[in-house]
Amino acid sequence: MRRRLGAATAAALVLLAAPASAENPVLDADGDADVAASLAEASQVQDVCYGYELLVSDQDTGQWGGTYAASNQGVGQRAVPGPGCTDAVELRAQISYTSSFSEAEDSARWVLTSTLPSLTIDDVEDLGLSAGDLLDDDRSEQALLNAVLALPRLAAEQAGKDPVVLEPNTEPLPSDARPTGTPGSDWLRENGALLGFCVLLVLAGVVMLLLSRRPTYRPL
Repeated sequence: MRRRLGAATAAALVLLAAPASAENPVLDADGDADVAASLAEASQVQDVCYGYELLVSDQDTGQWGGTYAASNQGVGQRAVPGPGCTDAVELRAQISYTSSFSEAEDSARWVLTSTLPSLTIDDVEDLGLSAGDLLDDDRSEQALLNAVLALPRLAAEQAGKDPVVLEPNTEPLPSDARPTGTPGSDWLRENGALLGFCVLLVLAGVVMLLLSRRPTYRPL
């Protein structure tokens, strides 16, 4: 569910009482269930609890205010050390929606709480992720998913945990399935133009060398 309210609509809704159950402005119920299932697989491999906690302050309509969480222990559960995991890594995000009558801007931030000292929020942001994306309706869901689901991989890279191996797909592929992309060397695809330019320079040099050694004949 996303926060898509115009200024006029927001002004009208602010007069209404907040709903009994606020809505998560970033992930819906299916998204939380997928996150919990994926993190549960990683926890079994790495002996680490993973999850996220999202705190939303909605001073505008109250529709989105609340605290939301999901972890390997289930939807609505925080990531804390317990049975099956001696360590815990949790992404803690906070979104503040200001009143439509206020000149202040909406804001978002996040931190990483981890019992693995070598894993920090900088490792998450080095992947090109930003807490500011949580305010973008088109990017918020993917930003949160990418940040949370990257934690097991970062734990393997930064803390020496076992890498999480995805289970192979045993379902038959659709009849119209086909490979995408171009087969071949990634190095050649990335450096082919430079390599071709270098070959041309070498050939040009050989031609110039041959021409410089070509004997000249003068008429008697």
